[in-house]
Amino acid sequence: MGYKKGVSLSQNTAEEIIKIIRESHLQPGDRLANEYELAKSLNVSRSTVREAVKILESRNIVTIKRGAGTYISQKQGVVSDPLGIALIGNDESVALELLDIRMILEPESAAMAAKNATESDIIAIKNQNKKVIHMINHGLNHSEEDAKFHQLIAQSTQNRIIAKLIPIIYHSIGMTIEMTNKRLSDTTIVFHNQIVEAIERRDTIGARSAMSAHISENRIYIIKEIERKQKFEDI
Repeated sequence: MGYKKGVSLSQNTAEEIIKIIRESHLQPGDRLANEYELAKSLNVSRSTVREAVKILESRNIVTIKRGAGTYISQKQGVVSDPLGIALIGNDESVALELLDIRMILEPESAAMAAKNATESDIIAIKNQNKKVIHMINHGLNHSEEDAKFHQLIAQSTQNRIIAKLIPIIYHSIGMTIEMTNKRLSDTTIVFHNQIVEAIERRDTIGARSAMSAHISENRIYIIKEIERKQKFEDI
């Protein structure tokens, strides 16, 4: 095991375990080797492995299930509030700023998905869209499923960084999704269908345009909400 100077043994061990996860191509939900096996392969004590695994759990890389073992976390190393939104605030102005970021990232992501998505990617996007539409038509809260729809598009770009960035944005943007989805459900169906159809026919321009229109509508709604509140406060 290669040691980094100035870093504790448990931290070095944590980095080596990350290397094992990466080289073994372990995916979220996969079980990590047990404490004894890791200690033997890394030539460290079991207590060191235990401390290293706790470090990885704090970084959302693994999840420890008591009595069942250690598994690769579904959060894939993303912290709970990576953008520090809790310290910024939780109002319409923050929602608007997050939508601005979405406008920068997502139209191009949709275009890349139209170009690079595999057939299985497209099937997954279509099925997720059907799930979102079903929830909308039944008056159910579809915020989480809506986020998954956009995350699948990000994954279909085949760009691993975009696939990581979009979930981070959506984790922070929960309030915006809920605020707009309750009022823009009908047009969400229209724009989602347009996005899916463009990706399916490999239409990069169409996918980019449909995603831009989808986000623009949300953005306009938030701006109107801000203006409405300002008028109310001025009275």
